[in-house]
Amino acid sequence: MEKNRLNFLFVIPRITLGTDEGYSLPLGIPYVYSYQKRAGLNVFALNLNSYQEPVSQCLEKAIRENDIDVIATGGLSQMYHLILDVIAAAKRYKPEIITIVGGGIISSDPETAMEALETVDFGVIGEGEETMYELAQTLECGSMDFQQIAGLIYKKNEDYIITDRRPDIENLDLLPFPDYGAFDIGRVIELSSRDGRGGANYDSAVAVIGSRSCPFKCTFCFHTSGRKYRQRSLDNLFAEIDHLVSHYDVREILLSDELFAADIDRVREFSRRISEYNLPWTCTFRVDQISKELVSCLKESNIKMVGVGLESYDDRILKSMRKGINSKQIDNALRLLYDEGIPVSGQFILGDQEETLETATNTLNYCRDNLHYHINLSFIRPFPGTHIYKEAIKNGIIADRVKYLKDGCPQVNISKLSNEEFSNVLHQMDVMYQEESFEIKDIKISSTDVSSGCIDFAGTCEKCGYQHTWSNVSICSNGFLYCPSCTQKFNIPMIDEIFTKLDNNIAKLADRYGKVAIWAVTNYISNYISSSLLQKDPRLFLIDTAECRQQLTISGKKVFAPEILDREKISSVIIGAAAQAGLIGSIIRNIYPSVSNITVLSNLIGD
Repeated sequence: MEKNRLNFLFVIPRITLGTDEGYSLPLGIPYVYSYQKRAGLNVFALNLNSYQEPVSQCLEKAIRENDIDVIATGGLSQMYHLILDVIAAAKRYKPEIITIVGGGIISSDPETAMEALETVDFGVIGEGEETMYELAQTLECGSMDFQQIAGLIYKKNEDYIITDRRPDIENLDLLPFPDYGAFDIGRVIELSSRDGRGGANYDSAVAVIGSRSCPFKCTFCFHTSGRKYRQRSLDNLFAEIDHLVSHYDVREILLSDELFAADIDRVREFSRRISEYNLPWTCTFRVDQISKELVSCLKESNIKMVGVGLESYDDRILKSMRKGINSKQIDNALRLLYDEGIPVSGQFILGDQEETLETATNTLNYCRDNLHYHINLSFIRPFPGTHIYKEAIKNGIIADRVKYLKDGCPQVNISKLSNEEFSNVLHQMDVMYQEESFEIKDIKISSTDVSSGCIDFAGTCEKCGYQHTWSNVSICSNGFLYCPSCTQKFNIPMIDEIFTKLDNNIAKLADRYGKVAIWAVTNYISNYISSSLLQKDPRLFLIDTAECRQQLTISGKKVFAPEILDREKISSVIIGAAAQAGLIGSIIRNIYPSVSNITVLSNLIGD
């Protein structure tokens, strides 16, 4: 059958609200793009985070100029609205365009995602490289025989057809490297120093994946990259690092694997080889892997930070979560890393199915007794595909799967905590956020960049007395900083000067729009409101999608569900979490079109 060559556009959804925000480049789409490019398809790339124009304008221009026939995008379940923006805009401009979505949003619950996305023609289940190529070949041949393509979901008449499961790709070395250049990696690297979300003090950092999936089956995880844990050879991984170092201004490597390594030999060899590059790097381990030998090996290799999965300090909850670890291993891992001066990124997630006030208090007490570790605290969320998601559906906690996806997969109470107990635990978490063993003292701001919401400031580490200037700090976030001398971690500081400017600018927005809401009540927001002169201003509302937050009253201000926007006719919204700015902005535009002004709190720190 003669082929009709088609033009394919691969799109990374808009994660940010503006173009000056740091973000981590999703690597799934660049991987699939590179595979199709090597196979000879006519492929084009679009990273919407590189443009200020509305999503619809960017897509219309790309479709028109490149005569696009097929558009492919994707992401995680919580990115529903961002993905919908891409698909809806493409269909509005060119109704006959073929739309394909992949990633965790499809793989985790295929029929629910397809129903929610409405106009998507094909969903890719599992890894997308081979499935996308076979689908492209079939489309170019004009065939309608999609049943023979493994790893696919599509609608036929009124029914969804799910084809055979595609086996995971065994040899990852056979895959081409992601085409970083096509998706503006240079700009991503440039902005990485402004991203204080998952960590801080990054400098021209780039994410790399050395493996796919994870061999463990925690109840709150869904492995978007397949069921089987597979690792690239170190030769292949370092060939990619060589490419990045030689083509881009890369100064740090962020290994984004779910699990960096399953054995110490791989860690030793990687550590030896990365040492020759003099590049700081980060990775993730299980706490039962942390030993004196491992820590010593990592220390010598110029590691910058280690991520660890903690989840709970109560062994009953760890068992319920199927973590396969215990509290003694958690304490041992944190102590070994801290004593060697290796910063740790880890968090406890409260609210498991078996969580009670007693078990939650055990975890909170451990955090309070070990503030120097600077452990993050959050509540568990049942994302599609996970065991706790399926249990929440079975127990009627999630009654409508499509609505839950459209709502952004909000946190819901699946635990044994009452709403009152939930509120109490959350209050303790907010209070603990303000408590630190050591702080940055004598803070003096030297510059403010309103467009990125970042500041440069000098200060003194209370632990070791080291004086330092922190640059491009993403203010108003739940990120962290650390001392370059002793590696002590700190919260993003609460600065009175910043709070005063926020008060002034929020009051001006209220004067202009009548009412204003802050959406996303983070720990930082809770503490800001507690100090704000706007506490009693009836024009200011607080919004959060999480059930546990909606139980709170902060300094006299109740936290509402988003529906308050319509009830109170609020037309101006301030997004309180910069890391979720693109997502929240998309939800507002799609569900609450009467909101005419959307900004990010961190952009209100100037005069």
